[in-house]
Amino acid sequence: MVGYPVESGYRRWAEKRRIRKYLSNLTRSEYRLLKRCWQSQGAAVSVIAGEGVAKSLEKKGILWQSAEKISQGYSITDDAYRILEEPEFAQTFVLDEVDLFGAAQ
Repeated sequence: MVGYPVESGYRRWAEKRRIRKYLSNLTRSEYRLLKRCWQSQGAAVSVIAGEGVAKSLEKKGILWQSAEKISQGYSITDDAYRILEEPEFAQTFVLDEVDLFGAAQ
């Protein structure tokens, strides 16, 4: 009984830590897709060409595939969205892509 809340809290903390790590090391294509999702303000983003990138971000717990019949797109998970609002990641989508990745990638 006593150990469950501690274990549950640890799992949530570990999951958020894992997501922060992934968000700190995005590839350029992952960044582009995540930026599109961020700019849609929670609406599901349809993905055709970047299906592999979307699946990769889904496995990392950053995106989830919408069950909506209309869009069949991807949205940012609640945990990832909260982390992206933190000061450490606040400038992620404000900075130019060249500033984050350099010109030759």
